[in-house]
Amino acid sequence: MDHKTAERAMAVEKYLLDEFSPEEKDDFEEHFFSCEECARDLKLGAAFMAHAKESLMTDSANARVSAPVKTPKRDRFRWFSPAFALPAMALMLGLLVFHNLVQLPELHRSLEAMNAPAVLPKADLQSGSSRGGDATVVTAKAGELFQLTIDIPDTANVAHSAELYDASGRKLWTLAIPEDAPRDGLALKMPGNLPSGSYSLVVRQAGAGESSGSSQYRFILQRQ
Repeated sequence: MDHKTAERAMAVEKYLLDEFSPEEKDDFEEHFFSCEECARDLKLGAAFMAHAKESLMTDSANARVSAPVKTPKRDRFRWFSPAFALPAMALMLGLLVFHNLVQLPELHRSLEAMNAPAVLPKADLQSGSSRGGDATVVTAKAGELFQLTIDIPDTANVAHSAELYDASGRKLWTLAIPEDAPRDGLALKMPGNLPSGSYSLVVRQAGAGESSGSSQYRFILQRQ
C-alpha cells in the first residue's frame, strides 16, 4: 500500500475504527511504519479516541458514585452522555478525514508548485526609479511570485536591509541583505500574496537610521 492508496481508502480512519480485514490491516501496518504522515495522523487519531474514551469512563463513574437527582436544570449535562459523545467523536473523526483528504493534498499541491521550475515575471529597477523617475510597472498573475532586480550604489562591503513600503508609507516587511550579496543585479524574490498597488523599496546599510543615506526604488504591481 502506498500513501495515495492509503489516503483514497481513508486507511487511518478505518484502522482506528477496526474496519480492516486482517490482510488489509497487515498491509496498512507495513505502510505506516515507513510513512511519516500516516504515522502522525494515526498517532493523533488514537490519542483523541483514547482521551474521549477516558472522559466517557470518568463521567460514567462519577454518575454512578454521585447518583444525582434528575432535574430539568441538569439536562445540560446530557452532552457528556455516550449518546451525544459518540456522535461528537464521529464529527471529530470526520474533521480528521477532511484534513487528510482536502487540506493535506492542497498543501502538497502548493508545495509542488513552489518547488517546480517556472518562468517568473521580472522587473529591472536598476535605474530611473531610484532617482525620482517614473515607477516601473510589474505585471504578474494573481498569487504569482515575481522578481525584482536592483543595483546597490553603496560600495561599502557591509550588510544592507531592504524595506518595502506601500503607497500610504506603511512598512510591510524588512529583508536582510548579507554583506557578500552582489551589488549589481541583485535579484529579490517577491511574495505571491502582494496585492496590486504602488510600492517603494528602500535599501540602506543594516542598522542605519531612516535619516541616513538610502536608495529608493519605486514600482507599480498589476495583478491580472
